[in-house]
Amino acid sequence: MVGTPEIAATASERYLRAWRDYPGEMLRGVAVRLPVKMFWVRFMPVDAWAELYLRTDQGRPWFGREGELLQRVRAGSPLAGLLLAALCLGRAIGLAMGVAAMLAPLLIPRRDSRWVPLLGLWLTCAGLIGVYALVHIEQRYLVPIVPLVCLLGVTAALALRRRQAG
Repeated sequence: MVGTPEIAATASERYLRAWRDYPGEMLRGVAVRLPVKMFWVRFMPVDAWAELYLRTDQGRPWFGREGELLQRVRAGSPLAGLLLAALCLGRAIGLAMGVAAMLAPLLIPRRDSRWVPLLGLWLTCAGLIGVYALVHIEQRYLVPIVPLVCLLGVTAALALRRRQAG
């Protein structure tokens, strides 16, 4: 009789074999399954409010859906317009912070005394994302690194601003 450990061992072996035999296809699969919201998870006040509403068993709120917001804006709702603007602005800030964090090792000068610790922080964040992205990633898995990515993003953005200023 086959037990749970044997099933898990077989699944792991097949998964590793798929990576060895078809690395390009496996990477494509990771990219296809990576939700776009992972790129703005650093700053999303309207999304977070809608998620809180949903998690308290009140259903998916209208303000958490772009289509519903657009429909209400077209109907003349000023509140929906403000929420849609806040949603877009929050996502843009989160995306900019995420891009800056991804580029942090390139934007922060190596002569900066914080470069090595920040590189370690970057590797930690990239490692966590990499581990989950290979199998299945959800927004909640990134919660532990959100403040770290924010720190990296802001530090990198400030380094870029200093570089451009002088």
